[in-house]
Amino acid sequence: VGIWFANADDTTGEGYFSEYLSRHHEYPALGGANGFDVAKMLIEYTPQQGTLNDYLHHIRNFRGASGDYGATSNNDFDIPAVIQIVKPDGFERLK
Repeated sequence: VGIWFANADDTTGEGYFSEYLSRHHEYPALGGANGFDVAKMLIEYTPQQGTLNDYLHHIRNFRGASGDYGATSNNDFDIPAVIQIVKPDGFERLK
């Protein structure tokens, strides 16, 4: 309690966290949003976009649980981040 917590900013994304919370009445496990995004990427891939490897390296304007983002030239993704303070009853977003 009282420490900073850096994580993906889900406020611009698919609504994964709010949807999960409304269905299950608890937050998803750590990494759940990443699993959601990977599954969505694989579902949206079609062979017309080239190889799966090429597709994953050139994703742009992807809208997932972790926000709106795309692949970078460093073989990773540019996921928007947010800093929050851990509170006894949840998180407080820093402005």
